[in-house]
Amino acid sequence: NKEKMFNLLAVAMVLLVSAVFNYVNLTVALAGKRAKEIATRRLLGDSVWQVVGRSLAESFLFTSVSFLLGCLVAVWCKEWFQELLSRKFDLVPNSLTIGVALGLIVAVSLLAGLIPAVIVSRFKPIDVMKGSFRQQNKMWLSRVFIVAQGVICTVPLALALTMSAQIHHLSTLPLGYNTKNLLLVSLSDFDFKAAKAEPIYNRLKSLPQVKRVGWIETEPWTDLPTSFGVAEEGTDGRVVQVCVTEIDQDCMDMFGFEVVEQYCEPGDGMFWLTESAKRKFNVSKERPYINEVGYNQYDKTYIVKSEIRFPVCGVVKDFRTSATPRDASKYENVIQINEKAPASSYIMLELDGQSGTDGNALKSIKAVCNEVAMEVTGAKRNVSVMTVEGILDGRLSRFRDTRKVVLGFMFLSLLISALGMLAMSVSYTEQQSKQIALRKVMGATVEGAAWELSRPFLLLSLLSSVIAVPISIKGMREYLEPFYYRIDFPWWVLVVAVLISLSVAVLSVLWQTLSVARRNPVESIRTE
Repeated sequence: NKEKMFNLLAVAMVLLVSAVFNYVNLTVALAGKRAKEIATRRLLGDSVWQVVGRSLAESFLFTSVSFLLGCLVAVWCKEWFQELLSRKFDLVPNSLTIGVALGLIVAVSLLAGLIPAVIVSRFKPIDVMKGSFRQQNKMWLSRVFIVAQGVICTVPLALALTMSAQIHHLSTLPLGYNTKNLLLVSLSDFDFKAAKAEPIYNRLKSLPQVKRVGWIETEPWTDLPTSFGVAEEGTDGRVVQVCVTEIDQDCMDMFGFEVVEQYCEPGDGMFWLTESAKRKFNVSKERPYINEVGYNQYDKTYIVKSEIRFPVCGVVKDFRTSATPRDASKYENVIQINEKAPASSYIMLELDGQSGTDGNALKSIKAVCNEVAMEVTGAKRNVSVMTVEGILDGRLSRFRDTRKVVLGFMFLSLLISALGMLAMSVSYTEQQSKQIALRKVMGATVEGAAWELSRPFLLLSLLSSVIAVPISIKGMREYLEPFYYRIDFPWWVLVVAVLISLSVAVLSVLWQTLSVARRNPVESIRTE
């Protein structure tokens, strides 16, 4: 599935960028601690390029070890990915994958190691050895990366919450017809022939747990539109796109469509229109029909055939065809009564309330179907038997899979952001330990000192939230836009995403800042 693969690749790339930010952040922060080491190497004869090369080599080693650990995680998560992609695969490397992997390791190593290498190459050994070197505390590069990580943390969190709310809405939204205790038996194993399908129909009908049985060609959740016309005097007419549910009267009763108007007794080939379709077709008791539509191959237009009419027997209440993103405003729903067994694709049966559609009932029905299939075809068959509720739930599976990817990304981005903030807080608070010690000597409280240390990180987190909110709004709207049955824009999601992101930032730096703030001022000053 290209969509799933694209989503996974996008997640991997963004996580990789976030990880590179972290590496650069930490190596730049630690550069001051390594200033004497680098100065000593320069005084002993190392050139600038040797210092740069050593920094890049460290980056390459770190990336290679991370890649090997990542391979182990990939093997460990193989079954989860197979389930997510609905496909089995082998993690066996070949020359192409090895080449791509090596290329990525080198590229990531250069991206991660280049900025730290440039910074350390600018250290002047004489300044370091004389003690006149002071690491700049502006941390402008680190601030940029912290803000970027905050954005990467907040945006997927908002998207994941939006996806969860939308999927919950679709799974609980009333369909307008019954789905409980209904099973579909595929007739593809019977070659769609009435002579072969009749035995399974009769056998299922005789089972004690089966309440009713019917023939069905296309289901109410079909996404295959067709065209019917409205003939109007003085014009060529107009065309209405519809999704046709083809079922017999027994299935009509099983689905329990609510009849609003009835013009005549339903018969084979007659149509039931929804309330919305009735308005589009201008159908009434005095005008109970719709027209056939032809297609002109030359100019690729539809032509309404006013002389060919299909009778309409009544109107049912509006119902939903699908939970998937589809512009339902372009299509209307109609039901055609089809009593012809040879044209059917499925047999639908309704189990009694006591049997339900649990695993045992489904297993026993499938065993009967396989037995009859063996009798009528002379070959062993594995007949497909599905619950209607399971089919409709399965139609949401790709959206759940996307949500799983985003949720996984969300947790990883939260973890990376928390680790990055923690590491930066360790480096920054150590740099500021002398200043905090002097403040405490002058009478500052532990809480005041902790706030002074935490404030830069919290301000950066607030800035990242301000940047992330418009990006999140755009992403949330683009996700919700294809859904016809979508939720109102969930503004609460933005509040929750920002609060969680800020909470992660606070918890990541709080314990370290408190640790430094509670330290004995004498120790910090003596260490300096």
